[in-house]
Amino acid sequence: MAKDGPPMHEKAGLEGLGTGQDEPVAIVGAACRFPGEARSLASLWRLLMARRETVRKVPDERWEQAELAGLPAQVAERLRYGCFLDDDVYAYEPEFFGINAQEAPWVDPEHRLLSEVVWEAIEHAGIPAPRLAGTPTGMFFGIYQKDYMLRVQRPLEEVNAYAM
Repeated sequence: MAKDGPPMHEKAGLEGLGTGQDEPVAIVGAACRFPGEARSLASLWRLLMARRETVRKVPDERWEQAELAGLPAQVAERLRYGCFLDDDVYAYEPEFFGINAQEAPWVDPEHRLLSEVVWEAIEHAGIPAPRLAGTPTGMFFGIYQKDYMLRVQRPLEEVNAYAM
């Protein structure tokens, strides 16, 4: 029992959740981006059925191998390879998503891709996106990757409100 009353899940009417009861979930649309040129559900399926390998050397623009020189040899070797998207992650139409020209250069590529994939999932569901305005519809995700944040670090005089 919480100090101020019943536990939060009881306040929200969520007592039965997670107790093995059947709970309805509706997945009405889906979209994806995966290494190996999987830009749609159909291309992902083809990639999986072909059992294609998507691991490759780290692209030159990602980081210089010399940057790994101070790491233990086993770690540096593992960081030479990975799975990377094939498309230019910086290519997108910020104005389509209501992002202004000042903000656009500061938007993390992961967020750009997420915006595109969510829009495609809505289209895949056959739902006109404007119809969702004002409805109890949610998109929930978590992203934590400081790779881009570290790459855009700039002197303070070059930073503006959109960098935060």
